[in-house]
Amino acid sequence: MGYTTEFIGKFTFNREPSQELKDYINCFAKTRHVKRDVEVIQKIFPDWEKRTWKGKLGREAEFFLQPYNEVNYQSDDRLDMTGFYQRNGIMDDNYPPESQPSLWCHWIINKHGELVWSGAEKFYEYVEWLEYLIRYFFEPEGFVLSGKCFYSGERMSDWGYICVENNRVEKILGDIVVTSPKEDMICVRMPEVVKDELEKIVAYKHGISLEQALQRFMVWCVEEPEKFTFWHKNAMAKSDDYDK
Repeated sequence: MGYTTEFIGKFTFNREPSQELKDYINCFAKTRHVKRDVEVIQKIFPDWEKRTWKGKLGREAEFFLQPYNEVNYQSDDRLDMTGFYQRNGIMDDNYPPESQPSLWCHWIINKHGELVWSGAEKFYEYVEWLEYLIRYFFEPEGFVLSGKCFYSGERMSDWGYICVENNRVEKILGDIVVTSPKEDMICVRMPEVVKDELEKIVAYKHGISLEQALQRFMVWCVEEPEKFTFWHKNAMAKSDDYDK
């Protein structure tokens, strides 16, 4: 179970990120962020400084890196989690450090030096994580982030646009209302910036206008609501029925 949100887009830096920053952020995305005991971490991990951001563990070891495939599990951990906690310096495996919004951060820096979604499912508090990365890692190093991306969750009403300009993050909510399948019209409303970006995607995928795409989309949703896919990318790029 869980809830998944998908993203299309990227955020760019004012200059090329250092390799140190790339490596750290990408390993940060593979780490389950749980409450840890700083003193215990320093005792049981000889290389703890290399697993931090510039030698700093932060509060409740929030900057500590431990990729999930390196977590020290043993066969008896399902029966007794105490040993597991002790071997990994964990105080609570189900809650993140107080300053972090959730257990996983799925923003990474790709090979082009852009901040993008890793593609991992069940990414919660993604706006808060974006603000966290800017506050603790990007801004202190003089990096300025800008860009935009679409987001779409599993609920029909959960979609919109994330805009970052000079390290300021704004979440723009989409607004789309679908009437009963028996009715002959669908009301579509969305911010102009979202329309602009959707038009680019439509032109790239199909060579048709935004108006034509929305018209097709609305007719398709009314005629075959059981096949309705809210995420526009999937609806227009993956559905054979829609393309007809």
